[in-house]
Amino acid sequence: MHILAPEWQEHAEEGWLGQELKGTGFVYADHACLWRTQALLRQYGEIRMPDNARDLVDGVYEQKIAAPADLQTFSDIALGKVLSQRSVAAQNLLRHDLGYDRESSDFLWDKDREFSTRLGEESVDVYLARKGIDGQLRPLVDEIDFCWEKSRLSVRKSWWQKNSGTFQCPDEETLTCFRKRHHRPSGHIVLVSEMGEASYYSKRFGLV
Repeated sequence: MHILAPEWQEHAEEGWLGQELKGTGFVYADHACLWRTQALLRQYGEIRMPDNARDLVDGVYEQKIAAPADLQTFSDIALGKVLSQRSVAAQNLLRHDLGYDRESSDFLWDKDREFSTRLGEESVDVYLARKGIDGQLRPLVDEIDFCWEKSRLSVRKSWWQKNSGTFQCPDEETLTCFRKRHHRPSGHIVLVSEMGEASYYSKRFGLV
């Protein structure tokens, strides 16, 4: 078995993963855990399952090995995010013993409250549309049923805020009319050509 890892550094600092594993550092934000994983693999020299599975897992997540100070900072930040997510999730807990009752939630059920089934970055709905010579918006997918839903994309809110300025969008009045007519109070419109293409959108790769 071969393992791709940065050069071992007992006193690793920020940037220890290097450019090659930059993506790994983004996905696994707790760099102290990554460092302890490498330390334990160096110590054991093998992964023998299930014999030493418990030692490896506990050694990493119970912090039995002290990580370098710079990497511990990443660990503290990651833990803070986890605790924050747990707090948000706890607010949406329902008391199953009360069944479907308004009192089963601390926030009381109402028609305007939305409950997410998972935690993640906030997203926005983007509808691809063509603008006719009459000025009316038409969905990219020109079908009878659910044409606007079939023309919808969901993108990260942060990505939209960063890139939306490069897209051709309708004026505020047109957008407001669309939102009211189709009951999409936070929806956004991106215009494409009659062929369904644009410099920022292709049928193959989507929004770019």
